Amino acid sequence: MFDLIFSKETFDELYFSNDNLNYFKDNRVKRKFDLMVYGMFGCLTLFLSNILNSLLLILCLIFVMILVVDYFIACFPIVKQRKQLRKYYKVHSEPNTFKIQIKSDGFVFHFNDKEQFSKWNDIEVISNNDLYVSFKSDINYLVPAKCMVENEFKELRNYLDFSNK
Repeated sequence: MFDLIFSKETFDELYFSNDNLNYFKDNRVKRKFDLMVYGMFGCLTLFLSNILNSLLLILCLIFVMILVVDYFIACFPIVKQRKQLRKYYKVHSEPNTFKIQIKSDGFVFHFNDKEQFSKWNDIEVISNNDLYVSFKSDINYLVPAKCMVENEFKELRNYLDFSNK
């Protein structure tokens, strides 16, 4: 039986690595944010230099507003994911007992008094690397390496490699 030690910092390390879920640097919004800022500075520069007449100023402001709306639309999935993470952390912030029990026909995930059994045949491994394993059966599982003892994590990875063949 493998004990899992929940740590918010461990999950943050996975979810926020490489600027993921960052409102300004995430790959989904970085270009849109840059365009919005450049558009604002361009419009402000033209306005301050008195080059724009009323019609061009209105067109410039409409263009910047379109860029701002486009950026905020691109941010909605990030806001949603961050909200889901906060909800997940809130539920799991209390001291809980997580265990994975390996059996010949599958594994049992123990969460406090609840148990979830999954057969090896029903498991689809999504990612199996040195930082975490991610797999799904009836529910999705994400097990960071730092939540387990190193040799137990390697053993879990081996079981998942074997079950995925």
